[in-house]
Amino acid sequence: FCSKGWVRSVPLHTATIGTAPPPLRPLPCCWSYRSIESSKPKSPQGPTMTNLRLLRLLALFLYTFFATVSISSAAQTPESTAFLTENASKPGVKVLPSGLQYKVLKSGDGTKHPVEGTSCSCHYEGTLIDGTVIDSSYEREKPVEVHVDDQVIKGWAEAMPLMVEGDVWELYIPSDLAYGDSSYGPKVPGGSALIYRMEMVAMFGPTVPAFKCGPDKLDKCDDKEKAYVAKMKSKFGTDASEMEKERKRIEKVSGDIVKEELLSWAKRRMIILERMIEQANGDSVGEEL
Repeated sequence: FCSKGWVRSVPLHTATIGTAPPPLRPLPCCWSYRSIESSKPKSPQGPTMTNLRLLRLLALFLYTFFATVSISSAAQTPESTAFLTENASKPGVKVLPSGLQYKVLKSGDGTKHPVEGTSCSCHYEGTLIDGTVIDSSYEREKPVEVHVDDQVIKGWAEAMPLMVEGDVWELYIPSDLAYGDSSYGPKVPGGSALIYRMEMVAMFGPTVPAFKCGPDKLDKCDDKEKAYVAKMKSKFGTDASEMEKERKRIEKVSGDIVKEELLSWAKRRMIILERMIEQANGDSVGEEL
């Protein structure tokens, strides 16, 4: 008797795997005791015992339904935690304060970063940590268009503003930045860390200039950034291990920074140090971040 209410309240979710599931909403009931009794001309106008039993049964059903949905599985699996811990120490893998990890597979030539609300055309392939493919725009031979907002999983929303057109990154996303404790369809168990190969094809809408400052691109640095590069060179020389310790120190304290201006400066310092480390190790420098 409530089938129409269910259809309206719980639409079939057909969004891309990378998008966040729709929030659960209270279900508007499409019936009342008046509609149930409408076919009985002599029925009382107020609620009867039968009506009250139906309401109690409905309340019990909805409570059970939402309780089942909200605790569908446990927290991040031990396998996912172990994978991310080991992966964080691999060459080329960068770890952000949130726990999101990424590796630059290809640096693009773009000069802008997307911001909140920017529409981005992206190719991607998502897998579980065992390599099981959960979704792929490459298989469909068509990139997906998504916005930098809360309609995509948190891992995507954090990584996309760091990319420029042409970038190809591999993202290693903890479960709390993916689908959390809940399973997502038949392919993504609750508590799963996910791996995404993500390509920024194009962006439309508002953007900000890409950060290009580095030890070999001082002309792209402002005075404050130039002074920081000089200070780090004077302090560490070409000692990549000491520079990495400093980068990790900034990464650790940045999690407690509230002011956006200070957080932005912390991120820029980490990027500069990463590029100085790459230069010290003889790697290519100047990746867009």
